[in-house]
Amino acid sequence: MKQFLLHSLLLMPSRYTSCFSVGLALVICLWSQNSPAQERRGGQEARSGLGSPLPIPLVLAGNFGELRPDHFHTGLDFKTLGREGIPVLAATDGVVERVKVSPYGYGQALYLRSPSGITTVYAHLARFEGPLATWILEEQYRQKSHAIDKSPNRSFVYKQGDTLAYSGNTGGSMGPHLHFEVRDGATQHPINPLLWNLPVRDLTPPEIGGLWILPVDGSEVNGGTAPFKLEGEHRLAKVSGSVRLALDALDRLDAARNVCGPYRLVLKVNGAVAYESILDTLDFSLQRDMNAHALYDRYRRNRSQTHRLHRLPGNRLPIYRASSASEVVHCSSGDTIRIEVLAEDVHGNHSTREFALVGVSSETVTPECVPAGAAFVRFDAAHQWCSPDSVAIFVDAGTFYEDHWFPVESGLRSGDWIIGDAAQPAAQPFTVHLPRTITGRGGFFAELLDDRGDSDGTFPLKDLGNGYLELRTRTCGHYQIREDTTAPEVKLLGEPKDWTRWGEVRWAFTDAGVGPDSQYTASLNGEWVRLAWDPRINELRYALSDNRHTSGVLGTWRIEAKDELGNHVVWSETLRIP
Repeated sequence: MKQFLLHSLLLMPSRYTSCFSVGLALVICLWSQNSPAQERRGGQEARSGLGSPLPIPLVLAGNFGELRPDHFHTGLDFKTLGREGIPVLAATDGVVERVKVSPYGYGQALYLRSPSGITTVYAHLARFEGPLATWILEEQYRQKSHAIDKSPNRSFVYKQGDTLAYSGNTGGSMGPHLHFEVRDGATQHPINPLLWNLPVRDLTPPEIGGLWILPVDGSEVNGGTAPFKLEGEHRLAKVSGSVRLALDALDRLDAARNVCGPYRLVLKVNGAVAYESILDTLDFSLQRDMNAHALYDRYRRNRSQTHRLHRLPGNRLPIYRASSASEVVHCSSGDTIRIEVLAEDVHGNHSTREFALVGVSSETVTPECVPAGAAFVRFDAAHQWCSPDSVAIFVDAGTFYEDHWFPVESGLRSGDWIIGDAAQPAAQPFTVHLPRTITGRGGFFAELLDDRGDSDGTFPLKDLGNGYLELRTRTCGHYQIREDTTAPEVKLLGEPKDWTRWGEVRWAFTDAGVGPDSQYTASLNGEWVRLAWDPRINELRYALSDNRHTSGVLGTWRIEAKDELGNHVVWSETLRIP
């Protein structure tokens, strides 16, 4: 239409054009401002059909594909003004196909199936709305479980823009926000929601940091065999042999400085594409393979957003283009290899940087260092062996992502063990039979220690009864065997005036050993009552709005709980609830 008006103006007799030209130019200018060109997302026309899931400006705290512990982030984290209770809106028309309530992960979550075939997910909710909230409460009391995962047996239908629930901070959330996902309805594979034209402003290009050069099989970088990082003004490295590459890269959006992940990464070697990753979709069954995409040791130490620019042999992620076949870059003496990297976000903003690798001769041959008591593990084969310290290891094929040496050795103290290389991630659990070198009545657990010697998780051990303890884990590193014969502790918090203010009765639920088990029960005068458990702050909570008590009347409350080794506690008291 604009072209037609311009063409008509040009055909007008000259005595008329002066009268209309200024006015028409103004009309076209205003029209251009109010009729923007079709947005593009991920190099294609933006998809339509999604409304905003919040009635406030959409500000991202996390995006699709951002690196998280043992997984990629599969949705968008929207800020909620630093508080809970913001209405959460249906992004599409749809029917509730699933409701999940858990002390972990997504916390309280709702899954809405759209007629178009996609499912939108709303997680970390504080509470649900209307008849759905009533049905969930009734279902929890029917199942006698606070944690449920169920498809409603009747239809809860919503229109786009209807209030589904209210934003919160439940499950594994570290602060109030809404986690929002889009999934393919048939496969339940998550899709990048920013491929739709959601009102998220982004004119900020990704940030490229350093290029990591990773020697392979004893090769050298600038005279050493350790990984070397080119950063700042340093863009050239001297290489003898073969190397892999990795890149520090992250993204930020306009409205907040939160660290997000790049949508697309490209590596060119001497002008030819050697690697390309694109985060359009993911597969929940392969989520742990994020550890094979990231430079794992860097991420586990400091959460660095460092991406491998190559695929490890066992990496099964569906995010790579067919051209991503570069395992290594070979540098012969006299070669000069030009390296170009590109990081792009889904809105098309991008950054590039160039580096160079110069091939040199190595004056020394660096022998491969084999750790004491180590066995060579192939990623695609099963292995069973016993270390000199009588530790038995059982590894299935596909457990690791690349071939490597697997060390096993005892630590400085009795009950301390180095099990595998902490820099090597595992895709699935492996089994370790450890000699029972500490005395006690049991049970026993293994505590994983980080580089500073602090606890990084606990793992219950199975006593095999033959002088050995069995550990099942997906994490290599430094373990300490400990005994736990102490039951958890349940302690009433506050008093009636606090319960009224809180809207709930609270108990501390703590354990000095392996940690509380999620299998606990509570009753009032012999009848089951719902207690929500928040493992982040170790509290059990009874909501006064459940109305399972008679206000002001004495009632006998009983809580039975245990830890992950079965140590058992019973708490009981007669209380008058307001």
